[in-house]
Amino acid sequence: MEVDVLKRLSEADAIAGNESEVRDVLKEVLTPLVDEISYDKLGSITFTKHQDSDYNIMIAAHMDEVGFMVKAINTIGLMEVIPIGAIRENARYHQQVIITTMNHKKICGYLVSNTDTLKDSNGKVYVDIGADTKEEVEATGIQVGDMVTFDTKWKSYQPKRYAGKALDDRVGCYIATEVFNRLHKESLSANLHFAATSSEEVGMRGAKTTTSKLHPDIAFVLDVACPKNILERDESNTRLIGKGPMILHYDKTMIPNRQLLKYVKDIASHYNLPYQSDMFSGGGTDGGSIHLTNNGCICIVIGIPLRYGHAPISIVDMNDVENTIQLLCKTIQHLNKDTIQKMLKFEEFTYEF
Repeated sequence: MEVDVLKRLSEADAIAGNESEVRDVLKEVLTPLVDEISYDKLGSITFTKHQDSDYNIMIAAHMDEVGFMVKAINTIGLMEVIPIGAIRENARYHQQVIITTMNHKKICGYLVSNTDTLKDSNGKVYVDIGADTKEEVEATGIQVGDMVTFDTKWKSYQPKRYAGKALDDRVGCYIATEVFNRLHKESLSANLHFAATSSEEVGMRGAKTTTSKLHPDIAFVLDVACPKNILERDESNTRLIGKGPMILHYDKTMIPNRQLLKYVKDIASHYNLPYQSDMFSGGGTDGGSIHLTNNGCICIVIGIPLRYGHAPISIVDMNDVENTIQLLCKTIQHLNKDTIQKMLKFEEFTYEF
């Protein structure tokens, strides 16, 4: 695995609708491995490896991260910002951030509220770049609408464990690049697409437009999740890092196709790939849009466990990343026309290895 690619994806800045830095990294990595690159009209990018097949398999992972946008610049040189995505309340102030201007200039700042607690601040959050006046801020090139992201650098923690920002869902994007790297010379039973989607954090928008364009028969959605209680590290926690990817049986926006769910779990068991059976009681993923687009799409979500999501930093275990890559590769390699047809007709079947 090229961990440097994940580092570059993590350190790229990209909130919803402003994902060019991530697109550029993905284009650089995947252009030699694919036959076609295409776009929707929201900012999503799709990489395709064509096969001699009438069927289409799509891997989806979103490019955008949670962050902020400049809402106003006041007379004392502070910028009021609004959250873009569901940022954790305790991560909304006393954080170092980067403002990216329309001209791609990077300016360091500090995220603050006007009191010691967000509750007393009426929820208002500001960025301080050390200026005293509105004119000083404007002189740097900062404007209303500029992107603000956490200023977090990639770090190595324990062996095979790394910390960085935006691993929701840059780790999913990275896994998709590795799947293409390992399968691009393989003969498959379906055309293979990787949809790097726009604007998932504000309503699963790019997933809908991309799926409408590609008409996939089967979709594998890559996303992440973390436990609500960091002290729970027993069997009650199905999102433990180092224990394998999470195969989702339910979330608020989608229940996976039963045949595909069983097939993926059979693949994992056959190859002794660890996994965790998980459910999202709240929230959802791009799968919520994908499985409802056109006349429907057979869909499943595979999650990568993290610690500390929607925050300035997350921790990932690369063993989970590798096991997810292997699970996807084996699943896609074993899919054949007969299996796909049976899934599309909702026929029960047992895969013969």
